Amino acid sequence: MFRAHIETTFESAHANGPEGHKCHVMHGHSWVAEIEWEYGPDQQDAYGWGPDFGAAKGIIRNLDHQNLNEVFEFAPSAENIAKWMYEEFERMFGFFPDFVRLHEGRGNTMTYSDPAND
Repeated sequence: MFRAHIETTFESAHANGPEGHKCHVMHGHSWVAEIEWEYGPDQQDAYGWGPDFGAAKGIIRNLDHQNLNEVFEFAPSAENIAKWMYEEFERMFGFFPDFVRLHEGRGNTMTYSDPAND
């Protein structure tokens, strides 16, 4: 088995949370997103590659310099964004990653995985 891991950054803004909370006001973050997955030799192509690092990073790259409230139809919390990345990976590659980890600024981290997909 092989284990792959990507990590990339993106900058974006969102307004999220209840009225009166500081996060209710539009604000930005320097995000770091990580996705990790395991795959077998049967998932490699003729070049010996598994799911392409660049394609996986493309999921995240689409969020760079965006207003996440305009990108998503759901509340753009770290929790919901991490779950969306997890599901986008499956849509793109046909299997679920082990986890998605999303760092919302320095010191705030959300990890999403679904034990039902192990």
